[in-house]
Amino acid sequence: MSTERDLVQKFATYAESRRYTRRQIVRAGAALGLSATAVNSVLAMPAFAQDSAASPAADGPVMVPIVGAEMSFDDIKAAIAEEGEVNVGNWTYSANDALIKRFQDYIKDVYDVDIKLNYSGSQTPSTYITDLTIAVGAGDNAPYDVLAIEENYWAEAQAQAAEAGAPMMEDFLPSPLVPNADRVLETLIHAPTSVGFQASASPGITINTDNVDYVTDWDDLADERLKGKLLMWLPGDITGGGICWAPRLRSGWTTKIPRRWTRRSPSWSRRSIPTCSSTPTSSLNWKSC
Repeated sequence: MSTERDLVQKFATYAESRRYTRRQIVRAGAALGLSATAVNSVLAMPAFAQDSAASPAADGPVMVPIVGAEMSFDDIKAAIAEEGEVNVGNWTYSANDALIKRFQDYIKDVYDVDIKLNYSGSQTPSTYITDLTIAVGAGDNAPYDVLAIEENYWAEAQAQAAEAGAPMMEDFLPSPLVPNADRVLETLIHAPTSVGFQASASPGITINTDNVDYVTDWDDLADERLKGKLLMWLPGDITGGGICWAPRLRSGWTTKIPRRWTRRSPSWSRRSIPTCSSTPTSSLNWKSC
């Protein structure tokens, strides 16, 4: 028993030093052969425990950088009630309604305030940057309070702000109101304006099996019978980039692209990674991808 306790303590110390998430703790604990009881004891430790009913200001006033002032629990509660709603721009998900409900329930549970979350979902996040640029240029208020989109859009907003000589994002980090930011890898934090989140997307092939029965792998997309019949994402879209990387990865990261690709796609060098320049509504041109 003492051996397991020692292992649990060492594991907890290591997990805290590496800023493990609760999910990572569960996975790593299982890999180490720790019992469910042992893993739960780590999750219950102050460094990893989550108290969804507690406000960061529960023990006294905290400095809130975005307003440049200390705020007590009552101050934060009053500010939320006065604001009344929050506008968020993000990718569109089938779980939109659940995300909205969870956020509104959290605010109600912690601060006993009803708030409305206006969730704007889009499959082309670049439109958010366009809306933001137009608003800033016109001297209007930003149409969104929070944008949860990819890092490249953050970089684009930074570049446009520098060009326009007007900030497009608020400085809000580090903030006690965003405590979980401390658990994110430093390389993903762009303080004071942004904190990253880790996610992954798996590009796939969608085919009409009534007409095509010979596509079983990425290599089959080079079949001459599909010439002029493939659609791609908008250039710059990360999913479109993933589609172009997939055949390369499929053939082996350190290996050459199969001859099948280079023979039928003359512009694809076996020494280079392919890029796409087709549009979402146009047929894929083998000379452009």
